Amino acid sequence: MRTKLGDRAPSTPSKFALGVIGMGVAFLLFLPMAGGTGKTSPAIAVFFLMALYFFSVGIGTSTAGVLARFYSPAHEVPYFGISGAVTIVVGLIVLSLVPWIRGRMEGVH
Repeated sequence: MRTKLGDRAPSTPSKFALGVIGMGVAFLLFLPMAGGTGKTSPAIAVFFLMALYFFSVGIGTSTAGVLARFYSPAHEVPYFGISGAVTIVVGLIVLSLVPWIRGRMEGVH
C-alpha cells in the first residue's frame, strides 16, 4: 500500500508518531479495567492480586527480552511466524477456558 501512495506516503517520523499515539491509546484502553482486580477477589486478597498482576507484566516484559535474542534479520519469517502461531494457540486456549473462568466469577460480569 505504501508504494502505491508514492510521494504522498507518510514520512518515517510521521509513522513513528502514529505508532506512539497508538501505544498511548492501547494503554488508555486498560483504564476501564483498572479496578477490576478488586471485583473478582476477596477483600483480603486485593493487594496480593494487584502484585500478581504487576508480576505478570514483568514476566511478559522479561519474556519479550528473551525472545528478542532469537531475532535475526536473516530469519525474520520463522521468528514472526512462530511467535504469531504460538500467540494464536495461547489465545485459543484462553478462549476455550472462558466458560470455566466465567463459571467461577460468581456474578461479576
